Amino acid sequence: MPKKISFGTIVSVLVFFALCAISYFVFRDDRSFVTIASYMTTHPLGGVLAYIGVLVFATVVAPVSAVPLMPLAAHIFGPFSASLYSIVGWFVGAVIAFLIARYASGTLLARFVSREKLERYKQLIPRDYHF
Repeated sequence: MPKKISFGTIVSVLVFFALCAISYFVFRDDRSFVTIASYMTTHPLGGVLAYIGVLVFATVVAPVSAVPLMPLAAHIFGPFSASLYSIVGWFVGAVIAFLIARYASGTLLARFVSREKLERYKQLIPRDYHF
């Protein structure tokens, strides 16, 4: 019997291809980088917040990468400021990813692993462990 494809899988594949298509049309020539650079220079706070937001999103959603924006940010903000904004974006994204893993992991894992297996793995972890 063929395996059924879930709705989540279909949505994930469609979102992936939509992001690929958007990336292609946005970054197919150098004008898009000029447009982004002009926005960031005319709206400095908005540019910084947009850059940090993209880094937060890229940290939380693993397949998304902000690497193509880093040379542009270093050129616009300067190397020191761009690295500082990158660290802030990565930190905030890591905190959000940790909170998602901490508080939503039970419900997310239950979709992929049975409760019995989760309980068996929990029993393998000692109660008072020390580093």
